[in-house]
Amino acid sequence: MVFAVYEPSNFGIVFPEGDYVGFYETLQAYYDNEMSDADKQMMESPDRFTAYEFVKKFTEDLGPLKDVECPKVFRLKKTPKKIGAMIQIQSGLPLVSEALKNIIETLEPGIHQFWPVSINLPRNKTLPEQYYGLRIATFLDSFRPEQSEEESWRPLGKLFTSYDSRAKAKGLAFSKDVLAGKHLWREVRLFKPTMCMSDELQQAAAEQELYLPKHYPVTVV
Repeated sequence: MVFAVYEPSNFGIVFPEGDYVGFYETLQAYYDNEMSDADKQMMESPDRFTAYEFVKKFTEDLGPLKDVECPKVFRLKKTPKKIGAMIQIQSGLPLVSEALKNIIETLEPGIHQFWPVSINLPRNKTLPEQYYGLRIATFLDSFRPEQSEEESWRPLGKLFTSYDSRAKAKGLAFSKDVLAGKHLWREVRLFKPTMCMSDELQQAAAEQELYLPKHYPVTVV
C-alpha cells in the first residue's frame, strides 16, 4: 500500500505558524560575499539575490543542500499544545521529530538529507524535543493519470494536482514497478500531494503513535 501525504492549508498541529530566524539574512550574505560567479550564473536571476533560488531546492530535484542553505532555527509565534512528528513550515520544508527521523533512516539509510533545527518558542524558550530539517532526496515519476479516476485529479500547467480527500486520493493510480522498494519520495509530476510514503513507513509511525499530516491510501497498478 502507498499513502499520499497532503500539505496542510491551515495553521495547526502539523503546520505551526512561525518564521525562520536569521536564515534569509545568512543567504543574502552568502550570495553577496561568498558565492562564486559561476554558481550565480546557474540561477534563473543571476544578477540579484532572490531567496526563491535557494529554497526551491527544498522540494525540487536539485541536489543536496549546502550547510548555508539549511535553516537552523524556526521560531513559533505561539506555544503549541501539541506538535506533529512531521510539521510543514515555510517553503514546503518538512521538519521531523527524532523518532520519525529514526524510522526513515532505518527504512532508507543514507538516502535523505537531515540536519538539526532548533524550534524556538515565545518567552525565550526552546522546544525540548529535537527536530530535523528533511530534504527528501527521492523523486519519482510513478503517477499514472491515464489509469486514475478522472475526477480525482486535474491538470495544473505541466503538472497534475489532486483533491485533498480520502475518496479522491483513492482514485489516484501509481506504478508499482516504479515505486518498488521506496519508502518516502516526491512525485515529479504532482503538485499535490506533495509527497508519498510506503505502508511500512506509515505503520511504523502509527505503532509509535506519531502524529503525521493527513495521508490517504492510493491505488497501485
